[in-house]
Amino acid sequence: QGLLESSSESESSSDYEEAMMEEMKCRICSESKEEKGNLIVFCDRCFSAYHQCCHPKLSKVPEGQWRCALCNPEAYAKELEVMRKNCSNNAITTSSSSAHNDGGE
Repeated sequence: QGLLESSSESESSSDYEEAMMEEMKCRICSESKEEKGNLIVFCDRCFSAYHQCCHPKLSKVPEGQWRCALCNPEAYAKELEVMRKNCSNNAITTSSSSAHNDGGE
C-alpha cells in the first residue's frame, strides 16, 4: 500500500508541474512550448518568463541569478537600443507604405 501511495504522490506532483508550465507563458510571445535551445527562463526579480529566443543575449540558460532586460536594463543597453531602432524603422516603413497605398487608390 505504501508503494501505491508514493506512486500516486509522484504522479500528482508531476501533474502539478505540468500544469504550472502550461500557466507559465513567455512574456514576449505568450507561448509556453519549450524546445531544445529555446527553453523558458525566469527572471529572479520580477519572475517573468522568457524563451531564450525571445529575450536578447540568452543563447544559453544562465547559471545562478538572472534578471531580464526590464529589471536590468544596463546589462542589455545595446540590445534594447537595436530593438527600439528596429521598432521605429518598422513603424516608419509601415506608415510610409500605407501612405503611398492611400494616395494611389
